[in-house]
This record gives sequence, C-alpha cells and structure tokens, in this order.
Amino acid sequence: MNPPWLTEIKKHEGDSDSNHLPEIIAWIEEEDPTIKHEVAWCAATARHFIKWAGYDVTGITLAAVSFLGWGKDIGDTAIPGCVVVFKWKPGMPDAGGHHVTFMDDDQSDVDGDHIAAVGGNQSHMIKRSIYPLSCVMDGGFRMPSEYKSTG
Repeated sequence: MNPPWLTEIKKHEGDSDSNHLPEIIAWIEEEDPTIKHEVAWCAATARHFIKWAGYDVTGITLAAVSFLGWGKDIGDTAIPGCVVVFKWKPGMPDAGGHHVTFMDDDQSDVDGDHIAAVGGNQSHMIKRSIYPLSCVMDGGFRMPSEYKSTG
C-alpha cells in the first residue's frame, strides 16, 4: 500500500502555477505567510502533502535541502512515496539547484539509472517526471520518522 501523501498528490497531477495558483500559494504560506508565489514550490508541495497525511513537518522549510535534516534516511533503496532530494549537476538546467519530490509507485518505464517521481514545480506543475539517480543527494531518500509501512 502506498503512503497516503503519494495517493493524494496523484489526485492533483496537472495542477499548475497557472491554473491552481491560489492553492499553491496557500501551501507556500503554510510555511511562510510573507512569501507569495515567487518561490520554487517543490518543497512547499512535498511539505503540504506530508502534513496533510498527519505527519510531523518540523524542520521542513521552503528549501528542498531542508528535507535532508527531516525524518529518517532510508539508505540507498528508494521505496514508493519516499521523499527524494536532488542536486542538479553542472551542465544540467538549474545546475547547482535542488529539487524535492516523491518516488512514484510505477517505475516500469525507467531504467536502473533513473527514477520516476511525482511532485510539485516539475515543469511548473504537479506531474510525474523521470530523473537521473546520479543526482540524488547523499541521504536523499527519506521517510517521516514515525512512518510505518502497512504492507
């Protein structure tokens, strides 16, 4: 069974910063009410859905790297719904920047060097995207500390 935040975020696939801006701004304002939509909103989206599922989001900010200090590191083996934190390598768009998303439960169309993930601010929307595993940061696969898999 997938974690509840993964199931819920998939209901929002296609929501974008052009057609659901008030909702996305509300997610950002959950963390910082002084910031509007001039922020990369991947972390706000991940934080919102984890909080929606009833898990502690203490320490998560609007920065993707803040997830590295939150929850528990699950090692090198990702599981569906886990948080994935990336750092883009030189030569890539947004080189040096960071991104956070959730591993999708469907990995059938990716090879062993990539991961499919669902998250916010992926081409300015909530969508499924495929990313290189080589960009996952050390400690970048994470779950809420109190999460217990139900099967």
